[in-house]
Amino acid sequence: MLLRYILDDCANVEEVVQKTKTGILLPEDWQDCHLMVTDAAGSSVVIESRNSEISVIPSDICTNFYLAVPKLL
Repeated sequence: MLLRYILDDCANVEEVVQKTKTGILLPEDWQDCHLMVTDAAGSSVVIESRNSEISVIPSDICTNFYLAVPKLL
C-alpha cells in the first residue's frame, strides 16, 4: 500500500518523507522491510520499517541490509 500512496500522491522525495510522517500506514503494516525512493532531482532516501518504528535515512544506496541503527534498550 505504501507504494500505491507514493505513486498516487507524491511528486518528489520530500513529499514521500512527509507522507511517511502522516501515520497513514503503521510499521506493523509492512514490518521488517525497506524501500528506496528517488526522484528526478537526484534526491534519495531509504524508508525502513523495523522493530515497530519507521526510519527515513538519506542514502543513495540500498542493499539487503538495514541502514537504520536500532535503539538500544
